[in-house]
Amino acid sequence: LYPKLGYDPVKSFQPVVLIGSNPVVLVVGEKSPYKSLADVLAAAKAKPKSVSSASAGAGTSQHMTLELLGFRTGTQFNHIPYRGSGPAIADVMGGQVDMMFDTTVVAGPHITSGKVRALAVSSAKRLDAMPTVPTVAESGVPNFEVVSWQGIFVPAGVPNFIVDRLPTEIMKI
Repeated sequence: LYPKLGYDPVKSFQPVVLIGSNPVVLVVGEKSPYKSLADVLAAAKAKPKSVSSASAGAGTSQHMTLELLGFRTGTQFNHIPYRGSGPAIADVMGGQVDMMFDTTVVAGPHITSGKVRALAVSSAKRLDAMPTVPTVAESGVPNFEVVSWQGIFVPAGVPNFIVDRLPTEIMKI
């Protein structure tokens, strides 16, 4: 995605601890004509790049989930990268953008308020918190699973005694 980073993302860092992970959820605005993932895919197949999808930025989990969905279904979407989830989901709620994938943490309150409608989750199984929302796989895209994760890394070369202690200290926080 970024060929001129100036560092090697694998060799320049060492992992310390996984903070958490969660699936992403496909949402549309409350007034959207799309009622299911099948509706979205039908529209995108009928007219490639006609369905717009916001993300928190190029290369984010939201963007990569969209690209994977397009690849797996043979569809093309109009990706609109934003500077963060807040402005992106605001434009989905306002109808300026058709849809977006976002974390359940960000999208959840807007789903609860009715400002956006959840069409599918990217987890392997339905979420306990959203039992009526089907998975992408249940919606016709077999073996589709995407999880957004957050972790702590340190620069390569940090002494092992520090790296070994950090998970315990971070989990206390």
